[in-house]
Amino acid sequence: MRGATVSRSEDGVPFDAEELLDSLALGVIALEPVRDHAGTLVDFRWCYANEAAIEILHRPWEVFDGSLLLEVSPEHGPSGLFDRYRAAFETGQDLVSVLEFTSAPVSGFFELHASRVGNHLVVRFVDVTEQAKLEQAEIAARRSTEAVIERISDAVLALDRQWRVTYANAAAHRMLHRGPDTLLGRVVWDEFPHAVGSEFERQYRHAVDTGETVTFDEYYPAPLDTWFRVRAYPDANGLTIYFADVGAERRLEAHLSQLDRLETVSTMAGGIAHDYNNLLMVVAGHASLLAEDLGRAHKGSEDVQAIIEATDRAIGMTRQLLTFSRGQVVRPTTVDLVEQVARLAHEREGSVPDGVEVAAVVDTPPIPAFVDVGELRRMLGHLVDNAVLALEGAGTVLLEVTVADVDQETALNHPGRPAGRYGVVSVSDDGVGMDHEILRRALEPFFTTRRAHGGTGLGLSAAHGIARQAGGVLSLYSEPGVGTTVRVYLPLTDLDGEPVPSGQASDDTDPDDDPGGTETILVVDDNASVRSLIERILRDRGYTVLVAHDTDHAAGLAAIASPPVDLLITDVVMPDRTGHELADVLKLRHPDLEVLYVSGYTENSVITRGVPARDVDFLAKPFLSRELAGRVRAILDRCQPTDP
Repeated sequence: MRGATVSRSEDGVPFDAEELLDSLALGVIALEPVRDHAGTLVDFRWCYANEAAIEILHRPWEVFDGSLLLEVSPEHGPSGLFDRYRAAFETGQDLVSVLEFTSAPVSGFFELHASRVGNHLVVRFVDVTEQAKLEQAEIAARRSTEAVIERISDAVLALDRQWRVTYANAAAHRMLHRGPDTLLGRVVWDEFPHAVGSEFERQYRHAVDTGETVTFDEYYPAPLDTWFRVRAYPDANGLTIYFADVGAERRLEAHLSQLDRLETVSTMAGGIAHDYNNLLMVVAGHASLLAEDLGRAHKGSEDVQAIIEATDRAIGMTRQLLTFSRGQVVRPTTVDLVEQVARLAHEREGSVPDGVEVAAVVDTPPIPAFVDVGELRRMLGHLVDNAVLALEGAGTVLLEVTVADVDQETALNHPGRPAGRYGVVSVSDDGVGMDHEILRRALEPFFTTRRAHGGTGLGLSAAHGIARQAGGVLSLYSEPGVGTTVRVYLPLTDLDGEPVPSGQASDDTDPDDDPGGTETILVVDDNASVRSLIERILRDRGYTVLVAHDTDHAAGLAAIASPPVDLLITDVVMPDRTGHELADVLKLRHPDLEVLYVSGYTENSVITRGVPARDVDFLAKPFLSRELAGRVRAILDRCQPTDP
């Protein structure tokens, strides 16, 4: 029986409690415990329900009156609701929850509040289905938006008003080299200290203070070492930041700008050098005639001789300028690069200072190129002279000749180096090296860091001009305090001087084979762009890739990697220690670890930079994606156990 209870108000006026409960919009039921002979609470018996409860339950009160809860609603057992009711009654701790009911005749979301009142469990509930559906729709929309944001290539960071990171998508973790657990909740200025006082901080604070969206490009130094294009949108919660790594784009723009600048200087230098060459020939000619007329006994003959010698040096400089501007007349023939390099190394052996060695690695078949032999020898002479000076009295200059294919992909990434097959002459030294700023200007005519030692700044620029005039290109790779490698790419020809078409790369990789795998690979390079490129190549082929910006970072990642690292790919020259030293450290814990060294230096020259001479896997930068993939797969397959 539902029954009725009559009570009195404070002024003595009677009121009907049941009528009051029936007037409520929320359902109210009362349950009394049912215990077995051992005193264990095994069920509840219905003893009250108000009108709203009857309406929500869609059944008349007679169905419930005096019935057991689990008889009328057996789904309360499997769903766990009965156990939660029992816990609320036994402990006196209120149960507050939103539950979904799916069994007829009751369906939808209900907010429940169950509490013990005397010897009864009173349950109050209200239908919140519409509200729950709206919340579910909002959650689904938010998850859908987050899924889209996770898939986009731009990085996304959300910061609150205290500059703490509240969200970071996968691209942000990748670009910033941070794991998912290392960003959330961190103050951005603590996590990225180089941003303090930089354009990043100025622009972000401006956006928050003014409510204006800001867009800018800015460079972040090592360990990220790249340019970012940033858009920051302020809102009531803080700041949402979209950014992209545009380091490769900025470097390409700088390279193209340098090519344009060199082309402009080249044109100007060619015109000036041509006119000055004519003037100097007149001066030299008349000086020679004057010397003949005066004779050696005349007191002015020494002055005339000094004029002639200075003029000869000036004529040599104008010839270098004409070479740089491609204004020099050349007579190309088919030349064996191997023979020319071997001959030059032999000639220079006896003319270099004590403590300096000039050596050549030329144990290859003939490599023919169509080039003016005189200009080729002049170019290589300039490069060797520069390398000897960089040694500052002690060290090795190494000359090498190899063959390289440049495909369309590599050509796009290296402006000025068209697709084709090239003979590559490399001149390496282990001298003082060049920093980024010097390297950027090294090919400019008259730029030199050795002015006090008589340097004119025309050696590299003339070599660059000779390479271009032969249809090739000159590239530089250098590290301060470590050394420099200059590569000259000259288009290959057959013995009749006909160009050789691009073919298979000069390693043992099948160009049609683009293998992948599932192993774990640790990539270590202090250049952010190189790290990003290698990571993308390997991830696209299924590998698990860990990325480190220095050797300490790499050692930390390797120590916690699960599964352990199968292959280490490391640059030879790193700011803190060499790649070989890193490999030695990691092999103490993982003796079977395989190592692939990569470097802008040549394979033979890295032997002097901390890499052992034997049993070394090496890949020279720049390399093609299929070259890297093939070499990685070959190394990993080689170390796989074989069946007996």
